[in-house]
Amino acid sequence: MKRTSRIIVLLLAVCAFALVSGLALAESSGTCGDGVSYTLTDDGVLTVSGGGTWDSAVFGQRPDILNVKIEDGVTEIGWAAFEWCENLGSVTIPDTVTQIQYYAFSNCRNLSSIHIPGSVTSLGNEVFNGCDSLSEISFGGTVEEWNSLLAQSSNKKLDYSNVTCSDGIVGPAAWELDDNGVLTVSGAGKFAADFDNETREHVKKIILGSEVTYFETIDFYGFDYLT
Repeated sequence: MKRTSRIIVLLLAVCAFALVSGLALAESSGTCGDGVSYTLTDDGVLTVSGGGTWDSAVFGQRPDILNVKIEDGVTEIGWAAFEWCENLGSVTIPDTVTQIQYYAFSNCRNLSSIHIPGSVTSLGNEVFNGCDSLSEISFGGTVEEWNSLLAQSSNKKLDYSNVTCSDGIVGPAAWELDDNGVLTVSGAGKFAADFDNETREHVKKIILGSEVTYFETIDFYGFDYLT
């Protein structure tokens, strides 16, 4: 009789644990900053709402986050908010967001596309660093606004990507070196130097196209044979 009672108690405990676990799995919620809250469903959909300041790296390294929906009223995406969320596949950003902080989506390796609303006026460094699958990027503002935004920070992924803006497509400025040592830089975008030391040694003259919007002095460091 005692043995039977023990078995029944054990079964009830297992059932209770399964029920609690199931409820926890179905949906979790909480705060992720001052005035910012979230819910996460069992199918990996994270919804963020509120207009306050995010905690740092609040959702970092979460393989259970598959889709992110940021609701109207949210004004920023916090520092390293989704860093190393390697299974994150889609993100919805409303046009109330004005700031995306450093490393917000760094190493989200499954993220293939992103739309950045034209309301964003501040972009931190390396927001999409390590996002190897990211190939479709769009921006709700103009080409001029995008170039201005990009010039504020260091974002190598964006430097080498084509971005569809409201009035056209902007990509990285390209370069070509002819047999006479003339290096021509052209393209409506930020110039990101990617030539090696051997190439630098052959450059005698540099021509910058009128559409090039931004470059850094260090991009032209080491050209010792200019005439």
